[in-house]
Amino acid sequence: IALQTERYAYSVYSHNVGNELQDVLTDQETTDAYKKMEIPRLIEEALVYDDRISAVTDFEIEKQGDAFHVSFVVETDEGTLEIEEVIGQDV
Repeated sequence: IALQTERYAYSVYSHNVGNELQDVLTDQETTDAYKKMEIPRLIEEALVYDDRISAVTDFEIEKQGDAFHVSFVVETDEGTLEIEEVIGQDV
């Protein structure tokens, strides 16, 4: 839910749920290099509120068209997850 929900957009979720990727991705004044730098921080901030997650690491980001293809590793209480997301596609 945290990666698919814009933070503060829905009153049903607490302020700890969601991400702020939309703000960075829709900002026409920022460069793609800046966006690539901010994406890991924003994803990590979205996930650290979950007590089951201990670390978010190994980010790989590639710009393809209007979207960013992002892969990363999430260390959880239950083991390691490899996540791949496409963000910015619907911006």
